[in-house]
This record gives sequence, C-alpha cells and structure tokens, in this order.
Amino acid sequence: MALPGAFFAHPCADGVDLVLRELSTTVEMHELVVANLAHLRRWEQWAQAEPTLPRTFEYTRRRLDDFTRGRSLPCAIRADGELVGAVELAIDPASSTGDLGIWVSADAEGRGIARRACEAVLDHAFGSAGLTRVEARITAANVRSRRLAEQLGFALEGVLRRAHVVGVERHDLAVYGLLAEDREAVRRRASRAAA
Repeated sequence: MALPGAFFAHPCADGVDLVLRELSTTVEMHELVVANLAHLRRWEQWAQAEPTLPRTFEYTRRRLDDFTRGRSLPCAIRADGELVGAVELAIDPASSTGDLGIWVSADAEGRGIARRACEAVLDHAFGSAGLTRVEARITAANVRSRRLAEQLGFALEGVLRRAHVVGVERHDLAVYGLLAEDREAVRRRASRAAA
C-alpha cells in the first residue's frame, strides 16, 4: 500500500523503503506505536507517556519543522508497503554532526530491515548532508541495537553510567560514534565482499 502524498520515498533494498515522516503517515504511525508500546517502553523514555493521536500529530509537526530547517531527517520505514518503524537523523549543522535513532516493530526485528534503513540514512548523512560524525546513544542492556550499531561500523566510545532514564529506572548509556571515513571503509569492505 503506497502512502498518499508522501514527500519522498527512498528505496533501500528487498522491499524496504523510507518515506518522510509527515502528516500523511501520522495515523498509521500512531497505530504502530500503540501496537508496540510494551516493546518500546522497555528502551525508550518517549514511549512512557500514553500515546494519543494529537501528541503524534504534534511530534510529527515538530519533526517536519526541524526537517525544513535542515536539522532533522525523520523517516518512517516501510517493508512491503506497510509501516514497520521509524528512523531519524537529528542534525547539528554548526558542528556537522548527527544523532541516529531507530526503532522497528517487534515482528519486524531480525529481518535486516533496521540495518537497511540505517545504511540509507547514513549514506545521506555522510553524502549530501556532508556530516563528519554521527552518534548513536543506546541503552547499554539493549544488545540487539548495540550489535546493529557495530555492524554499521560504529565504534563504542564509552558508557555513561546511569545516564538514560526509562520510566523510573536509570540505565547505563552506550555512546557509539561513526566518522565519515569509517562509513567509507565499511562501504569498501561490503563492495569487495559482494564482488
């Protein structure tokens, strides 16, 4: 199912594509969040509040404002035409850096969808956006997300003790960094392996 009025659609591979997270995706994204709330609440502070459609519209509007100012690339992830998650690159133009965040629905995990979505966003970050560094901050106990960061070429740069609040609990936060040259080295290795 194609989403009407999508500002852009970027194909990744194997039926996975990214669309701008815009007002036309809001209802479907809200339903996806509600369906995956228990899954998301384990790792994300933003998922602790009860989701409402007006909150989702407001969040989307803010992300679109940041997008138009060049400070964010907020994308919905589709697999075979259905929304399965979101990936966002928050951009600091002054420092030429970004912060990558992603989540996929529980039933989309383990299918390589998150990796393909992140690769597309990182190609944009280090390509047309011209960033020099992207960070990923991940709850230290989230082994699946940490493994994904490492597969993408991110290096663990440190762990901030009890720096991440989820609900009433504090968790250690693993900080990963990826430089433009790191991403290029990962791309070269992938090209050699494919040849």
